[in-house]
Amino acid sequence: MNKFMKVSSLILFVFSLSFCSCNGSPKNNHKKEGTVSEKPANESVEQYQDTTETVITEEEITRLSNVIDESLNNYTKKDTVVFGYSSEGTELIAYYDDAEIKKIVAKHAGEYGNLIEEDYFEKGKLIFVVFKTTYYDKPIFDKDIPKTDSVTTEYFYFNKEELINWKQNEVEANREENNYLEKAKILTKSVREYLISLK
Repeated sequence: MNKFMKVSSLILFVFSLSFCSCNGSPKNNHKKEGTVSEKPANESVEQYQDTTETVITEEEITRLSNVIDESLNNYTKKDTVVFGYSSEGTELIAYYDDAEIKKIVAKHAGEYGNLIEEDYFEKGKLIFVVFKTTYYDKPIFDKDIPKTDSVTTEYFYFNKEELINWKQNEVEANREENNYLEKAKILTKSVREYLISLK
């Protein structure tokens, strides 16, 4: 099996199984700094609709994401904890420039690893997603302290919600062996749900 398929399958397994609640249904979410969030079901996400015609390149996406990271201290920060995305809970940290979302950091904690997800936005549109997945050599509840077994990083570049490039550890994913369209749907759906949870 192609190494991209192995990495992609492992990432998807960790994200959808190891990081998901055992019964597959989200629990009631807990408060953090006075905020209560729940994983949404069918709530409208009209605020996320992209109606612009702007086309941006991979290079421009990289530049914009760097500018956002350099400006984090100037943004308004909001955070909450949600359950239903990972077995040990997910911390969402959002950064706003006035009312405009600029970045979301989702920290997914699982029994055998963790996934740090960074979502970047330009004019309300998702433009860039980074997955950094750390796998442990044993479960976190083991009597011996787990050690990092491996780390993988994936980069997803978007233009108007279309996934224009997908890199796995700096190497472009094979378009014939990886479903770009399905991956885009999964990522944009999660982001919509994060935005609702952060309201």
